[in-house]
Amino acid sequence: MKVSVIELVPNHYVVDRYLAALYQAALEQDAEVVVGEYFRYGDAEKKWYYHVFEKDYQVAVYEGNTFLSKYNQIVFTPVWGKLFKATLFEYIRFPALSSHEDNFVIQKLYLKANRIAYLVDNLYCYRTRGGSTMHSDWTLEKIANNVASLEEKYFDLVLANQDTAGIRGMYHYGLVEHKKYLEERALTDTAIYLKICSRLELLAQH
Repeated sequence: MKVSVIELVPNHYVVDRYLAALYQAALEQDAEVVVGEYFRYGDAEKKWYYHVFEKDYQVAVYEGNTFLSKYNQIVFTPVWGKLFKATLFEYIRFPALSSHEDNFVIQKLYLKANRIAYLVDNLYCYRTRGGSTMHSDWTLEKIANNVASLEEKYFDLVLANQDTAGIRGMYHYGLVEHKKYLEERALTDTAIYLKICSRLELLAQH
């Protein structure tokens, strides 16, 4: 399948109609956030991967915080592949981190928006290749950033009186996986390992 894409930064591409499609959906649906779909290119396999097709095309609109019920799906968690109204960022900024900075802000933007449009159309391409930030080995810093980002999500949803079952499950899974990773590398005498064990103990008790 021939795909016309525009490279943004390493690992990221958009199709040529990307911005126009998102902007049109924002205008037509009076939406403050428009979420587009993505497809993937695997460097190792030299293949394109799609999970939505022409027959799936639609624009769904969510009002209030109803969109957050879908929040655990991968397409909704990063900030890429989306269009945001500038006023949503009045008090929101990305933290200065080497990884997982998206996860500190995305739920805040969803919570502030009154209308969110979900555009089921392949507009954004994520390229997977060895050595990229999200596919390289975990470091103590990356693990700490990920744990902190999940806790930020959890706290934001608690403050907004939202259902936390989904993020609680994500948080627990992340802690278990990080704990296992650190134990396999004999990194149990580290601050982040002790924090993870403490959090898992609390989750088990409550």
